[in-house]
Amino acid sequence: MGKKILFAAAWIAMLLLAADILQPLRTLVTKPIVEGCLIPDFMQFYLAGKLVREGRSAELYHPPTYEAMAAELGAQGNGVYSYRFNRPAFAALLSVPFSWFSYVTAARIGVLANFAFLGFLVWKLP
Repeated sequence: MGKKILFAAAWIAMLLLAADILQPLRTLVTKPIVEGCLIPDFMQFYLAGKLVREGRSAELYHPPTYEAMAAELGAQGNGVYSYRFNRPAFAALLSVPFSWFSYVTAARIGVLANFAFLGFLVWKLP
């Protein structure tokens, strides 16, 4: 009897933890997070990838470039939050594939890829 209660408690704890982990994913699919901006910290990667894809990598650290690009995203109905790229320039290359999609689609793909990677790591645990 004691083992059954312990087993049930472990399952309940695991389900609550899974629900807590999956909450950001539900929020991502259903509504914007900050002032109409979906995944606000992703914007810097998206815009940096877009600059590299367009051959404008020399402008990665030029703030007026980001202001113009953020205004363009804002005109498409996306909220604008933190958008200046503050990583090493080579890291912008990893963001180029996201620039092939709209911002909202790219942000959702990024979060889903992170969850998939997390699932893969958990699966590979010994």
